[in-house]
Amino acid sequence: MIAKFRMTKVVSLLLGAILTVASSSLSFAEIFLSPDIPITIGSDPFEERDVMYFKDSSFLPYISGSKLGILKGVNIDAFGFSEGKIIFSVDIPTTLDGVTYTERDLILYDGTNFSKLLDGSAIPDGARIDAATVLSDGSIVFSLDIPVTLGGLSFKANDLIRYNGSFTLYFSGSGHNIPESANIDGVYVSPDGEILFSLDIPCSLNGLEVKDKDIVKWSNGSFSLYFDGLSERIPLGADLDALSSIELCEGDFNGDGDVDGSDLAIFAADFGRTDCNLTGDCEGDFDGDGDVDGSDLAIFAADFGRTDCP
Repeated sequence: MIAKFRMTKVVSLLLGAILTVASSSLSFAEIFLSPDIPITIGSDPFEERDVMYFKDSSFLPYISGSKLGILKGVNIDAFGFSEGKIIFSVDIPTTLDGVTYTERDLILYDGTNFSKLLDGSAIPDGARIDAATVLSDGSIVFSLDIPVTLGGLSFKANDLIRYNGSFTLYFSGSGHNIPESANIDGVYVSPDGEILFSLDIPCSLNGLEVKDKDIVKWSNGSFSLYFDGLSERIPLGADLDALSSIELCEGDFNGDGDVDGSDLAIFAADFGRTDCNLTGDCEGDFDGDGDVDGSDLAIFAADFGRTDCP
């Protein structure tokens, strides 16, 4: 009876919290990165076929290229997510589960099988996809490492191209004062349109000095430094050439990739507890203040209904 009452109370509070946060923007939480060469950060080695994620000033392994069947020396050249699945490209033709993918293809991996999210046969030979992200409407935003012509339109290496059945210009690098000598080699577009990107060379963006291991944010008409590679221990000589981000999915307690009723039941079981600092087993104490209360409920409500948890 107590558990049922607690669940009913939390559901009622959750509905109110969802209405409160429905119009708010979620912030980036985890950054996913891949280098262009093997690197070591601290005592942890990462290869160019691996993806690591950065959170709370620490780098942790996310994808092992060798476990995916990617051969040593092959570089993951673009990386992102699409409806909870992984997307990536490679810098040279690569065979996975008997199918060969070129450097112009965008590969989709659902945890078991590989397939083509974007067939790169329309992209000229010699070019490669070296940055990619999927928008909320399912269209693909990507960049190529060299200037190309697609569908009668010309694109440069500092541009972002949108594909939704046809190719269009999504973001003009030259139009935003990115040097034509620079190549966008990593990109993520947030649901509210902010762009995170990396470049293959050091350059100046409207007075902002950036390196090839930095991540730049474009928002509200200006550039800012989002991730300082040198300060975060990315070695000299390494270029961040694949990146993505995702809002932290705090409420996916059971690890099934979404935040739904089963997660709500787990949260409700802890709601009202004040002994979290003593026991260490409060799954719902998101803000780490020792209890599970309304502030934690607001965090859970922001994630409730998500189906794209990494």
